[in-house]
Amino acid sequence: MKIALLTSQENVLFGYYLRAIQIEGVSIEGVIVDSTSLTKKDLEIHEERTGGLMPAIPFATLVNQGIPFWNVNSHNSEETLNLVRKHGIDVLVNAGTPRILKKPLFDALSFGVINCHPGLLPEFRGCTCVEWAIFLDEPIGNTVHLMSEGIDTGPILFREPLKFRKTDRYTDIRTKVYLANCALVARTLRMPWDHALTLADFKP
Repeated sequence: MKIALLTSQENVLFGYYLRAIQIEGVSIEGVIVDSTSLTKKDLEIHEERTGGLMPAIPFATLVNQGIPFWNVNSHNSEETLNLVRKHGIDVLVNAGTPRILKKPLFDALSFGVINCHPGLLPEFRGCTCVEWAIFLDEPIGNTVHLMSEGIDTGPILFREPLKFRKTDRYTDIRTKVYLANCALVARTLRMPWDHALTLADFKP
């Protein structure tokens, strides 16, 4: 199973995804880097949520590790499709795409695009699911799923509720969710997949 990552150069979480995947010993064919930059607002939101506990790992320190980095204008471009076909990529991992991915990319893959959502699907969708779960006093966690054309939709592979201390602040909770998110993606990729694997083999 050939795996590649989707990200953008300024994505704050990409370095944490890559390190978690490397710790699990998962082989990566390459990283497809979208040209879109994060906005100042995006960076401010991350800083507000983590309180500086999870600073971005400098992109330049991640590049020279023997993994190919392929720059594209958009993850929805023909250029991306050509990279997937040329390198025989079976599964892509959302490690920071700035795009709502389109059907041609899903169709080009034998398995699909894996995403880890920082919330327990299907109950909590969207970008503020941690906050809603706290407000409603509901479980907080992550969900690995296959992406589809909808937002936070697609077949669920794993759900992982998390435990927190009563003394944890909001920034502690958000940071733990993000770090657990990266670790869950890495453990998912470590599974002994082969081309005969089906969704029935995945258990929550």
